[in-house]
Order: sequence, then structure tokens, then C-alpha cells
Amino acid sequence: MIFERYDGKSSDTWSGVVNNTPRTMSRLEISHLFVQPTVQFEYALTTFTMIRANVGYAMTFQGDSWMLNRTTQLSGSPKELNSGGLTAGFGVFFGLFRNE
Repeated sequence: MIFERYDGKSSDTWSGVVNNTPRTMSRLEISHLFVQPTVQFEYALTTFTMIRANVGYAMTFQGDSWMLNRTTQLSGSPKELNSGGLTAGFGVFFGLFRNE
């Protein structure tokens, strides 16, 4: 059985929440869509070794406002706060690969 209780103002500002140190648990949430197109290059060096490199760009489309503890709608949140950006990776794999 789970009991949850959420109390809060009907509206507040971003700086009003970030600058205060709450003594209870707070939860900030926003709805978003995350898309990450990626290009990968793989090459089998030997039958047992392969390398992989990838590059991509993560795009985030998020809602209009953040919610604090599911009750308080925040205004003035920084627009730079998102999970988008350039991604890159490199890996070396060992196993059985076909290098035809």
C-alpha cells in the first residue's frame, strides 16, 4: 500500500523553487519527446575483433511548463535546460564476427 501527499502553491517561479532548500522531498517534472538520429560505422578487423564509431544528435521537444510535486506549475524556467545535443561514441568488440 502506498500513501502520497502533495501540497503546494498553485503557481511559483523557477528561482523561487531552486533557491529554496525544501525540507521535504520535491519532484520536478515536464513532459517531453526525445528523438536521436544516429549514424554508425562498423568494421570487422579480424574474425574476433570489430570496431564501431557513431555520431548523432539528440533533439528534445518539451512541454510548456515544469510541475513541482504534481501540484505547482513553475514559470521562468531556463530554456537551456534540456537533454539535446551532439553525441559521439567509439567501441572495440571482441567475439566471433564475419568479415566477408
